[in-house]
Amino acid sequence: DGTERQYRDLDDAVQHKLRRLSHVAYYMQDVAHKAELEPETVQQVLAEYMQQRERVGEAERAWHWAGNFMYNSHERSGLLVESNPGSYAFVHQNFMEFLAATALVNRSSQLVETVLMHLDEPWWEQVILLAGAHPKTADDVRENLITALLKRAETSQCGAAGWQRALTVAGWMAGDMGGHLAGPEHAAVEDALHAAMTDPDLKPALRADLADVLDTLWLPSDLHVFTPIPGPDQPQFWLARYPVTNAQYLRFVQETSRRPPDIDDFGEVTPVWRGGSFPPDKADHPVVCVSWEDAYEYCRWAGLRLPTELEWEKAARGLRVRTYPWGDDWEGGTRCCWNRSSTEPDTVDVWQHTDACSPWGLYQM
Repeated sequence: DGTERQYRDLDDAVQHKLRRLSHVAYYMQDVAHKAELEPETVQQVLAEYMQQRERVGEAERAWHWAGNFMYNSHERSGLLVESNPGSYAFVHQNFMEFLAATALVNRSSQLVETVLMHLDEPWWEQVILLAGAHPKTADDVRENLITALLKRAETSQCGAAGWQRALTVAGWMAGDMGGHLAGPEHAAVEDALHAAMTDPDLKPALRADLADVLDTLWLPSDLHVFTPIPGPDQPQFWLARYPVTNAQYLRFVQETSRRPPDIDDFGEVTPVWRGGSFPPDKADHPVVCVSWEDAYEYCRWAGLRLPTELEWEKAARGLRVRTYPWGDDWEGGTRCCWNRSSTEPDTVDVWQHTDACSPWGLYQM
């Protein structure tokens, strides 16, 4: 590696190199605020690190070792390279961000404080998320981090940018942490996001954004439940509580080779499917732009049938025959996505708009 240090084994050598590179990456992230540094700056940062952390006593030797390490990194490993004359950078910014996150994780006592300090800064977003999901982050640190983010949201003004940011990052982190995050903290994130996206006092667009975050963590337990619609004027029938999702329709397309509803067929009418699939964050949005024939075939494939016109109207309006599924007032169209100039110019998760259910508890009719 360009130094005269003796290592116990290969793993010891690799760990020394990783810590040096992580230190440089964290300097770029926290001090320089840029992904490129002058060679002299990199050499000075490395030399100081070697003196302070690796006990290289002489400043001249540390400076010499740092220069050799830089040369070897550029010529052999290709990780920290002279990207342009007079400029050193990591081979990819994502690699720099991962190494900076590694350095942050190694400062475990400062991790929560650092995350909260830089929570609203786009420059820090990936480093924060990588630190939360890092394999070396201790589980108790993860729990403290999630608790601190939820506390930040609780103490912020509901609906404000800082409040939304804390909830959003908590949701992203909980999803990335997976099984490493304890059940109570995971449930707390789900509850906070669910309460926010069902709050009728919040703007629909804001609720939709938070619902997309929750969508990566949670699905309603009754997603596949059918609701009985009773008489008295016609026989009882059953209707799905939620619209068919993109994920459900994809199974049908894959198993039957039925043509998917592609954006190239419908232009700007549907910003969802392209090339036979859809963005991951649209998995639990309702499938749109499906022809009657395709809907009929989907029902046949699923062992169901389409409702008749009278059945649909009864399921949507109830026995009292409401004007809209939620009541008789339009309420400015805030309880549905009704056109591209509305507050929600796109589809939302099928379990959104709990305040707009039909009398039978059916969603998005």
